Amino acid sequence: MTFAVDDWAAKVRAGDVRAISRAITAIENHSAESEELLRQLFPHTGKAYLTGITGAPGTGKSTLVDRLAAYHRKREDRVGVIGFSAGGTVSAGVAFHYAPEGRPAFVGAIYAAAGRLKDASVPTDAPPMFIAAATDDNLGLAPDSVALYQKWTEAKKPAELHM
Repeated sequence: MTFAVDDWAAKVRAGDVRAISRAITAIENHSAESEELLRQLFPHTGKAYLTGITGAPGTGKSTLVDRLAAYHRKREDRVGVIGFSAGGTVSAGVAFHYAPEGRPAFVGAIYAAAGRLKDASVPTDAPPMFIAAATDDNLGLAPDSVALYQKWTEAKKPAELHM
């Protein structure tokens, strides 16, 4: 099993979307190999920044995220976007609409209401996308997530869907 975790960790470090998605699921589920995977990945995380933004509507969260992203891009850091619920819808929109200099390194659309994007074209340089929703969600967002995944994969762009 150790060899498999070694290989898995190497793929995560290389940016393999499927390996990263499997890692997220394994860690969330507290699977047996997740502790070893985290042990192997932790020494490689020293240069990553994780910033969580939350707050009431209209308090400037989007402006703050824009400014933080601009700061890190200026430093030539890789910037990815992950959003949950309303933020998932925003992050899905970012995957479709960005300036060339603002292309995210990856996008996570979690519980996104992505139906409004059904007519949007997938960019030729679209970032990898991680999509997650629950089939028993009261808002019925699972079909939007499946449609978003299909749109991405039909355009031959890397995507991972977790339901």
